[in-house]
Amino acid sequence: MAPTDDPKEEPPYRFMIPLPREEQRLPPTPEACSRDLSKLLYHVYSGLPIFSRDMLQNIARQLECILRFPLNPQAPGGGPVVHIPDLRRDMVRWELETGAVTGGNNSGEPHLQYCGIANLMRPGNIQNSPRIAMCPIRVAYSTQPILESWLGPSAAQEATAKETFKNGVGAWQRTRACKHLQFLFRGRRMPKITKIVAIGLSPIMRQPTHEMFVGPTKRHALIIAIRDVLLRCGHGYKKDQELPPSLYDQIKRGPPGPHGGGSEGDLPANSRSPSPDGTEDPTNTPGLPTVISLWRERLYSQPVVDGPISPQAATPSSNSNDNAANSATSANDNNAQGDQARQNDSQGRMNCFVQNPLYSESDERFLAAVGITVVPDPWGFLEIDDTTLVISLDPLLPVREIVSDIAMPAVFLCNTATWPQRDVGIREWINSQQ
Repeated sequence: MAPTDDPKEEPPYRFMIPLPREEQRLPPTPEACSRDLSKLLYHVYSGLPIFSRDMLQNIARQLECILRFPLNPQAPGGGPVVHIPDLRRDMVRWELETGAVTGGNNSGEPHLQYCGIANLMRPGNIQNSPRIAMCPIRVAYSTQPILESWLGPSAAQEATAKETFKNGVGAWQRTRACKHLQFLFRGRRMPKITKIVAIGLSPIMRQPTHEMFVGPTKRHALIIAIRDVLLRCGHGYKKDQELPPSLYDQIKRGPPGPHGGGSEGDLPANSRSPSPDGTEDPTNTPGLPTVISLWRERLYSQPVVDGPISPQAATPSSNSNDNAANSATSANDNNAQGDQARQNDSQGRMNCFVQNPLYSESDERFLAAVGITVVPDPWGFLEIDDTTLVISLDPLLPVREIVSDIAMPAVFLCNTATWPQRDVGIREWINSQQ
């Protein structure tokens, strides 16, 4: 719904996306838009990617430039503008000063919204906003003031989060799924893994109650548990090797360019990605759409890891004797795993990146202390290459579609989080809105 002229007429918690004011070849009616969209999605199903690495790089540069050099919306030239291509490759102009009001996102910075195939084909996508129905990536902006309870966690909450995180790492390491991962990572056919990228994990410190931040804390503990397994299996970098900086850190070091962050050549070419020279869209390579289509089919048809996805889903016991044996084995495993965890620094090093626009400064400090780096959207996607292990647990964005279009990671760990019974209705409502 387009914003009104008077901001006072807007309800305080309405979710709203700024609509573009300029667009070429605008479909005159929702019916015409629906026909055009169906034709384009037919080509998508034949192997044409919706998302591309070049598209994300260009958007990332524009957003970085806006954040580093903000413009006054009342200036003669207008406020900040982001240009994003739609499915027809027409540039759509997004003026950020129109804003997006939402009760759930208080980051205060522009953030991206990704629309997968299912969301683009949803009838409401065309009927409610035909002008942006062709856009797989959209820009929103949070104008609601930050709530007082979100300004920062208390000292007690930070201490509880640290203890929960520490216990969560040990809980993950004792599960059958983690032991199965260790068996797989020791295989001869497993490619070299040098970094972990997690997309869409919930923020930790912005949860109002203890029960709500325990889950996100344990999901982040999974990153460290998997990193420790990979290091024990010989992946990552040696101790005497310097970890390469993130792409976001590299682009920030350069002078500001016309597309944000640095000059045109500052973004390093990723030799491990489908676009080795960094100058050509990988979707233009002959035969690659077919490869991407096969990779997408493999990614959706069979999960990489089949096992319990909860720290509580440890090995079940059958009788009292087995319980006693399992208790003794668990105690020994705890000691052995503790010794192995302390030896990780001597075995190697590995980058761990997480991406979520809702992370607060407290989240960044907490995660940095445990070896996890927060990168802004969409730099987490740009970090993914064929030496990456990707983690995506119950995200609210089409992570698998995006990853299958822009990269071919070594391992993709994805599953759906278990919701409490009291929240089943909320989960069903969220699914109905996508």
